[in-house]
Amino acid sequence: MKNLMKSALLAFGVLLTVTSCSTDATTLTDAEMTNANLANKSENSKKQQTYQLKVGTIHNGVNYMNGSYDMGGIYATDVNTGIVYDGYITYSNGYAKLPGYFTDLPAGTYEISAYQGQGGWVGYGSTTVTLTPSSVGQDGYVNVYIPIAWEE
Repeated sequence: MKNLMKSALLAFGVLLTVTSCSTDATTLTDAEMTNANLANKSENSKKQQTYQLKVGTIHNGVNYMNGSYDMGGIYATDVNTGIVYDGYITYSNGYAKLPGYFTDLPAGTYEISAYQGQGGWVGYGSTTVTLTPSSVGQDGYVNVYIPIAWEE
């Protein structure tokens, strides 16, 4: 009985070893998979141009890229997909300090606007911008100005 058990375990071990040593050419090592993923990311980054936006306001025909506003944040809506991207803005004493920023926004056409702040003192409109290489300024940003629709 002992010899039968040893023979069975030995046969099972040999079978397991043989089946785990596959010669399937589609099996990739970890290093090959990592290289394939890096190449894919590199290829995707070549295909997808991204843009950096600097956001200010426009009021009574004057563009402002500084100042403090009762603003709850900024967002960009891709007009083709409906995807909404939130921008970045800093706050001081409860007020948003301009400029605000979007980083790595994919190429496309966007409606840019601002959320109303908690005080409700300012209402914002929106502006539409199509991001192209020619819209990038010398500082590396696309400047966008959100209209102030009303303020108290």
